[in-house]
Amino acid sequence: MKKLHVISLLAALSNPLHAGSMGSDEIASFDGAYLGVGTGFISLFNNDNFRTQRSNSTRVAGGGEVNRYTDTAIQFNGNLGYGKMMPKKTYLGAKASIYYSPIQLAGETNYSIPLGTNVITGTNTIRTNLKPIYNIDGVLGYELFPHLLSFVEAGVSFSNVTRNYEFSRSYANLTTPADTFRYSYLLNLNAYKTSYNVGVGLNYLLHDNFFLSFEVLYNDLSKRTGESSTLMGDTGVSERQSRTVYSNAVSAFASASYLFNI
Repeated sequence: MKKLHVISLLAALSNPLHAGSMGSDEIASFDGAYLGVGTGFISLFNNDNFRTQRSNSTRVAGGGEVNRYTDTAIQFNGNLGYGKMMPKKTYLGAKASIYYSPIQLAGETNYSIPLGTNVITGTNTIRTNLKPIYNIDGVLGYELFPHLLSFVEAGVSFSNVTRNYEFSRSYANLTTPADTFRYSYLLNLNAYKTSYNVGVGLNYLLHDNFFLSFEVLYNDLSKRTGESSTLMGDTGVSERQSRTVYSNAVSAFASASYLFNI
């Protein structure tokens, strides 16, 4: 009888321990909603296609020219998402993210164009500012090892790469200097556009409610087009500047997220 009593006692003790371990296994997964913040680096690429033309059909710098600008800076990000582990170690989720980088570029180019007895000198001042990027993505993952999840993501991006141009000109007559005059005009490209993004990454579950992420993300930031014109003094001739800027970005960053398990 004593032996039966001991066996019954051990069985009773083992049942709650087993139940507790099962509960722990269920919590230690990527299931649930999460909130995260992170930081890393972003590289912004701009292709600036431009044409400068006058109403008398003469061009200042030909047509189809392209200037390329690249800048790399620190990036900060925040995200809110939800996901669930599916059969065969598959993960399905969705998330909304915001990416901010204090990229602000300023540049200036100078040129001089001879036109017979006249010469046009000019200065182009260009300012670039990257506004916050907003992404909404679907996430598909696969658990390579316990607590290590690889994933791919893709979705839509809302972004704005502002480009502000100031064109200053001096039109000089070499034979009659008194006919020299100056003129200037502005062109601003400033609009949020909708495009797409794709990325890959790894999540590592450090704790039931805490995981780390590393991601590499590509954002197509779309194109922005505009033109501006002004009269060249009292000549009756107008000068027009048209620009089309294509932008995209590649970023690499790490994040820490709190998992709510709900």
